[in-house]
Amino acid sequence: MLPASSATSRAWVIRSYGYKRKPIQKSVVNSRSRIDFTMDLWTSPTHLGLLGIVTDYTDREGRLNKALLCLSEKEGVHSGENQCRRFVEVIVEYGIQHKLGYVMMDNASRASNDIFMKHVEINQGNARYVLNAQEPRLRYEPLTSNWFSHSSSFF
Repeated sequence: MLPASSATSRAWVIRSYGYKRKPIQKSVVNSRSRIDFTMDLWTSPTHLGLLGIVTDYTDREGRLNKALLCLSEKEGVHSGENQCRRFVEVIVEYGIQHKLGYVMMDNASRASNDIFMKHVEINQGNARYVLNAQEPRLRYEPLTSNWFSHSSSFF
């Protein structure tokens, strides 16, 4: 079935996200492993800023899983501080702040990624999580893999 308009497609995606969010949250919260994150912030051809946060984790049965936790519109500059604000909101919303593993960021400037990690470390007290800003961080220079298509199976 093809949607009649873009508003229909948007409504379908939002409804599907609502159905899948709770099972994903339960699986992530009950994971056997720490939760690793891949993040990307980009601007669409229509000048819409988007932030995607994908997780990799081992579920209770020992299976490797990948889940899209966030694909949200971002206003303002593509700064590390803006990314951090949403990242902290997401880990608290999902209740996974005690299971943080590695964070792989986009190929943005090193300064932006450093600022992100600095703000993550600064916000630790308020969100009650532990993440060493120097250790669990990876940079993926040619971020050309289409992680969204691999992670959007919940749509």
